[in-house]
Amino acid sequence: MLKVLHFADAHIDIATYGKHDPITGLPVRVLDFLKALDTIVDTAISEKVDLVIFAGDAYKDRTPAPTFQREWGRRMMRLSAAGIPTILLVGNHDLSPATGRAHTLQEFATLAVPHIHIIDKPVFLKPADLEGLPVQVLGLPWIFRSGLMAALELSGEDPDQLNQQLENRISDVLTQWLDQLDPAYPCYFDRPRLRSGRGLRQRTGHYVGQRPDPAGRSCQRSSPRLCGLGTYSQSPGC
Repeated sequence: MLKVLHFADAHIDIATYGKHDPITGLPVRVLDFLKALDTIVDTAISEKVDLVIFAGDAYKDRTPAPTFQREWGRRMMRLSAAGIPTILLVGNHDLSPATGRAHTLQEFATLAVPHIHIIDKPVFLKPADLEGLPVQVLGLPWIFRSGLMAALELSGEDPDQLNQQLENRISDVLTQWLDQLDPAYPCYFDRPRLRSGRGLRQRTGHYVGQRPDPAGRSCQRSSPRLCGLGTYSQSPGC
């Protein structure tokens, strides 16, 4: 049986105020986050999991201090050294809205760290892409609407028409992926949330403007072997 460990929203540097540890120099609250991350990594190694999936938001924002990048990197390198395939999905706190700028997880891809797989664009990963693991992953990272419009060369002043165009494009991609799924393997749908102009978020789906995005719609027709993973939102009503 395949063992998969999923986690998200680490935000290891979210609390930099308060008392500091005299030995490490780090805020005590940050040490709490790092201990939790250590527990996750320790569990992945001791339980000999087959795959680790991180669904985004390693830090509180897209400009983490080098010290916190070091601490995150140390723990990811332990997973790499243990030979555990690890997927790191880029979330909204990891990504700059400016085109061409690096995201906070970029170094792992730039340095080609063994067993670390970065998802910073929509991708369908098959067993051959995941070191032969008998699993499929549909990866949909955080998407800024402006960036998606530029990538798809869309323009328009009518918000409803634009939202519909965006939904249709994403839905077409997801539908193609779902049609290509191999029923012999389980599939994980890894995604955070899709950024809308009004900042609407939902725990189990994406939004573009005020419309539910096609991710949820498309997956309603999917195989029962598909499991959705993502980040947690504390928005009212979730």
